[in-house]
Amino acid sequence: MPDVSAILSLPYIQPNQAQKHDTHNEGIRMLDALVQPAVLETTLNTPPAGPVSGDRYIVAAGALADWAGHENALAVWDENYWRFYAAQTGWMVWDQAAGNHRLFD
Repeated sequence: MPDVSAILSLPYIQPNQAQKHDTHNEGIRMLDALVQPAVLETTLNTPPAGPVSGDRYIVAAGALADWAGHENALAVWDENYWRFYAAQTGWMVWDQAAGNHRLFD
């Protein structure tokens, strides 16, 4: 059995796994971030000051600081740090700042 799902790479709970709640909780975090995403902005290349848990952005080109190396990824603030999800062809987000959809191709 694989460790993750084929499309979203959601973690599977493995037979005889200790700490099963950790794997389950990680999957829930990923679903929360990736299902029907709306981002605050798609033009920032530096993390904003004072993010709130659940804030989402698409990292712009030339990313700096905590976002360095994560261009075009979906960045999600998770209380104490940024989580990054690499976009896949066909993913669509609602860009709240621009008032339109963005399609990753």
